[in-house]
Amino acid sequence: MRSKLLLAFVPLALLAQIQPVRIVESQAQRVGNQPTPGLQNGYLHFIDHAVIRAYSPEGFPVPTTLVEITDQGYVWAEGLAADADGTFAIGVAYGGPSYPFGGIAFYKKDGMPDGFVATGAYIPSSLCFADNHSLWTFGSMAAQTI
Repeated sequence: MRSKLLLAFVPLALLAQIQPVRIVESQAQRVGNQPTPGLQNGYLHFIDHAVIRAYSPEGFPVPTTLVEITDQGYVWAEGLAADADGTFAIGVAYGGPSYPFGGIAFYKKDGMPDGFVATGAYIPSSLCFADNHSLWTFGSMAAQTI
């Protein structure tokens, strides 16, 4: 009986193997001294200080984003989360190395800013969106000295 039951499932497993593998060729290029790429929800991204370059799951470039915060010269992108709808959340540190602040910058899928949440001394560095579009972060508390 066990062998007959096993033989019933083997053809189903073989059918699953017949499905083609999806191959996507991206326009992203990696050359020496560039940051290591990341992958979130199919979006390939590079974080280089405050410049974000991303590529869609289809391999096409998403408009490059420069993370800017009003009246802050020093801005450093720490991490990125891409939602299934193409929006991005970027964890940032700003304000300078001796008195850093943190925040999360939100961007639409066309690269335009969509809001900012200041997090005080908390610097979000690892971000991800859940299936219900809520944002989860891991980070660290900055030691603030005056």
